[in-house]
Amino acid sequence: ETYSSKDKFHFGYEEFFLLYLNDEVFTDTNGTLVKQVKNAIKSELKLILVHETDIQNGGVPFDSIFAQTPRELLIEPYKIYGDIAVPLYTFEDYRKVSLRMILCKMRDST
Repeated sequence: ETYSSKDKFHFGYEEFFLLYLNDEVFTDTNGTLVKQVKNAIKSELKLILVHETDIQNGGVPFDSIFAQTPRELLIEPYKIYGDIAVPLYTFEDYRKVSLRMILCKMRDST
């Protein structure tokens, strides 16, 4: 599911943009996701990165994610990997911890 750049996500009083990193991220041919990420950053939304690690859900090593990320998002003013991505683990107990970490980042976004 994608959202337009006009959409803002509210969690309490803060706003954020959650970017789910799996084998399909940044593979859309029309560049919609790149535009959405740029607009989110320009709108000063907190970028929350979630790295899927379960291969059943498109999990790949972070190097693969990095390689398919457009160069323009790797440098200023975007530099999207300036914050560490929350790994979304395969095993249920670890995955619960990952989901709690994501919720904490949402809560703490500024």
